[in-house]
Amino acid sequence: MTSWGTVSAILLASSFLLCTCLLSNIFILEAVLRRKPASPRGIPTNEVVISNLALVSLLNGVANFLWLVVYLLGLCQHTGGWVYQVLDFASMTAASTSFWFTACLSAFYTLRISSFSPLCLARLRLRVPAAMPCILLFLFLACSALSGPTITFVNLTPANGSDLHCGDYYEISEGYESYIVSFTILGFMLPLAALTTCSILLVVSLCLHSRRMGGRLGGSRNAVHLRVAKMVLVLLAFYAICVVLVQISDHLYVASGGGSVWFVTYSFVLLAYSAGCPVALTWGTVRLHQRFLELCSLMGCRKTRGFKDGSVISVQPNAPKDAESCTPGDGKSVFVMSVD
Repeated sequence: MTSWGTVSAILLASSFLLCTCLLSNIFILEAVLRRKPASPRGIPTNEVVISNLALVSLLNGVANFLWLVVYLLGLCQHTGGWVYQVLDFASMTAASTSFWFTACLSAFYTLRISSFSPLCLARLRLRVPAAMPCILLFLFLACSALSGPTITFVNLTPANGSDLHCGDYYEISEGYESYIVSFTILGFMLPLAALTTCSILLVVSLCLHSRRMGGRLGGSRNAVHLRVAKMVLVLLAFYAICVVLVQISDHLYVASGGGSVWFVTYSFVLLAYSAGCPVALTWGTVRLHQRFLELCSLMGCRKTRGFKDGSVISVQPNAPKDAESCTPGDGKSVFVMSVD
């Protein structure tokens, strides 16, 4: 098994990721739910997706952290096999759902920002906002059904004895291998393909728009679109890295006939994704970014931007809403509106 020093290091790193996951996802939920809708239609569609993504990321982070604690400390000796069944089901459901929700968010931004305007896209732009809650519910139920069979492969009793063991508790069989392949395609690879396609369309659309504008992407609206495109690309890169590592862990576990290191790698990567995804969303979503700056100002933080002449722009604790304090080279302070 693993030495106590290694176990302590893994649990310490996992605790840091869990704290990041909890703080960032709770912040997203607070930022979305505290704001009164600007229109009678309610919460904007992108915030509906983001808030649901934050919820499943919370579930994903907590489930994988608890799994690491139970697995590394051998607590299944006291709890029994049901704890693995519950945590594995919750982890696989939340992970695949969060991947699909990320793909939905990317698809929505692509429809909203893309300069392509065929009739089918125009109709989708009108119908997607009303249909998005139903789409998210369907994806969650589908991912739950897809993750359900995993509980049938949990086997804590070895063939040559009656004692419970907390190590390689999956039976490596043809049925298990077939299930893993199916889950990988439907839960990981299809949303990755959708996210990649949407990211490419979004980047191509912005490049064509920049070409029509003579290479200029100035203006607040274009700046927001560019920020969203960068966020989608960051999510794509982070998602691709996580999927590759997860698939390597799965295949090496099956090929080696078991091995605790691949189990731990699998859960640690999913925990890292549940912590990193909301951080990228906070950076790339204008409203979340503004709320983060507001919280920083309330806590006495300062957001400083430098200029060539020595002037700075910073968020002050007592600054008006949506304003920043500018201190020019002569030392005088004036308020300017935020460009975010």
